[in-house]
Amino acid sequence: MRLLSIIPAAVVLYASTFAAAKAVPAFKGRGCASSLTDKVKEAFESEFRSLRNLKSTESFKSGPLDVYFHVIMKDDTVAGGNISNATVNKQIDVLNAAYGSAGVQFNLKEVSWLNKPEWFTGVAPQNSQQTAMKQALRKGGPSSLNVYTVGFENSDAEGLLGYATFPSEYKGNPKDDGVVILHSSVPGGSTENFNLGHTLTHETGHWVGLYHTFQGGCGGAGDEVDDTPAESSPASGCPVGRDSCSDKPGLDPIHNFMDYSFDSCMNQFTPGQGQRIQAQLAAYRNGHSGIPSAPAPTAPTTTAPAPTVPTTTSTPVETSTSTETSGSTSTTTTSTEEPATTTSTSKTENEGGVTTVTVTSIVTEVSQCTSSAAP
Repeated sequence: MRLLSIIPAAVVLYASTFAAAKAVPAFKGRGCASSLTDKVKEAFESEFRSLRNLKSTESFKSGPLDVYFHVIMKDDTVAGGNISNATVNKQIDVLNAAYGSAGVQFNLKEVSWLNKPEWFTGVAPQNSQQTAMKQALRKGGPSSLNVYTVGFENSDAEGLLGYATFPSEYKGNPKDDGVVILHSSVPGGSTENFNLGHTLTHETGHWVGLYHTFQGGCGGAGDEVDDTPAESSPASGCPVGRDSCSDKPGLDPIHNFMDYSFDSCMNQFTPGQGQRIQAQLAAYRNGHSGIPSAPAPTAPTTTAPAPTVPTTTSTPVETSTSTETSGSTSTTTTSTEEPATTTSTSKTENEGGVTTVTVTSIVTEVSQCTSSAAP
């Protein structure tokens, strides 16, 4: 999560509380690294209130939100991070089912596979591997959800299932925007109790502006949503009847997607959360909101139907594009001499039954600069 703001007055506060935000430990159950200190949260909310006053008559004007799904691998095995196209589609189905009540839908724009062992093993919140990965691969504008699946094998990421950026962070660092999740948390994955796809549901909740249901414990404004009961701490498992704030109305919202319960226990967003999502999208992720789109990535995109492992090669750059439309096919191939690099592939599903598949081999050296943080 990058503590950057749209309102200049809040920048100093964000900077002064950045270290504290990083220090919030990940809960060992669900393991989400998008927790916020109260000071950082208040800075976010102060900015949000100002924007809502400025845009009081504005609503979110968009169809389904595009999803760019980046599968990072260390080899071509499932354990090495390889996720099939069918599984990615199941994950998007889970996301759409969860967000239907909030009036939000997602469109899988592109899936890409990249054999990059150092990213698969090394990515963690705020480190240089994460920065390099996002700088190279992120696509789209403020309303484009970029999802990265990795292994979290770095000691700094031990126990994590995922993390995300918040909407208000986009303007300060567009390339950092997105969600990073453990590859084995997708539907059918190997992470016991967290393999129905709701890690992405939870982290996307932060990406659209929601806090944890236990934010702030039993006191204060909590998660800024009136119809989620107060909760003193994260739930684990599925503790039916838990009431950690007994002096406040309602039992703990253990079934809420923004708690830390097992995937099988999660099944709801509240109407109030849906309203907050729409307001956050209108304030920060509208295409016409004045927030600039992220520049087009310089690194190659890679995708293919069922991918074979992308490899490193010394062959010239070759790009082949084939577009099929009711009975006609056109193919263009270009070649230039280049040194060796990483091969990646990408498949884009377009409207009207048109499918475009692009395979690119290109030399790319991604500089590993220092980074940012997240749920």
